Amino acid sequence: MLLPDSNAAYWVPPFTVQNGLRITVSGKFPDSRYFSLDVYDAKGGLLTDDDVGSGLTDYRIQPDPGSINHWQRAGRTGGSYTVNLTSQVTAGQADTLPLAPAGTTSGAGYFVYRVYLPFSGHFSTVPLPSVLAWLHGDGADCGERRHPDRPQCASAYTVQRAWLGNQVLPVGYDVVGLR
Repeated sequence: MLLPDSNAAYWVPPFTVQNGLRITVSGKFPDSRYFSLDVYDAKGGLLTDDDVGSGLTDYRIQPDPGSINHWQRAGRTGGSYTVNLTSQVTAGQADTLPLAPAGTTSGAGYFVYRVYLPFSGHFSTVPLPSVLAWLHGDGADCGERRHPDRPQCASAYTVQRAWLGNQVLPVGYDVVGLR
């Protein structure tokens, strides 16, 4: 179920499926009871592609090199992670989610960052991830800026916090090239 759940906050940036789109989500593991990263289709349903499901729960996300995931082993919170959303997934890839079912070249989708019960008691203390999107490339030479002379650097989200009840929603983000 996508929404709602009391004691949870959701950050739900939309995207438009396009050939060559790749989205990279990187952030800090929140100090909370649970969190997940999911991709939903336009109807609000989870999906699969090549036997790869569109959701990752906290303990299944691999930490970045030199960091730890405190749901996998004891340690300080705040370790970092990187998850890729792409149309080219294969079973066994770590930290990779499908953007859409195989063969889908257009349509809407939603990336959902879900956090349950932050230990601080305040959702405002939960760090939002960085979300970068590229068309036609891996973005390795893009950094966090849009480069009009490099077609693989189609866009980057710049996210601000907005609150509606206990839901975290995106506002003021740049989706150049995604709609």
